Amino acid sequence: MEETSLGREADFALPVGIVTLLLADIEGSTRLWESRAAEMTSAIADFDQLVSETVGLRRGVRPIEQGEGDSFVAAFSRPSDAVACVLDLQLALSERDGPIRLRIGLHTGEV
Repeated sequence: MEETSLGREADFALPVGIVTLLLADIEGSTRLWESRAAEMTSAIADFDQLVSETVGLRRGVRPIEQGEGDSFVAAFSRPSDAVACVLDLQLALSERDGPIRLRIGLHTGEV
């Protein structure tokens, strides 16, 4: 099972057994798209790259198919990797001068 540098599901399977899921969405995204559409277009592209890189660096898997909206899910075999990923994402976003803030939850259980 080999992960890509971007943490995207490719030629490997999602973790099974006891897994930690990181579930997140952008806070107030509808309002941001309505009031700051031009800024959000570039911010979302940068954000997507940040999430993919951070999930991959922390040995997580981010399925390519994410569904609708601005939410995303990543799966981790180790809870500590998921927590580190959350911290990395929050720190990176706090250092940027952009509109994106995240709501993040973690859930560990058997899948």
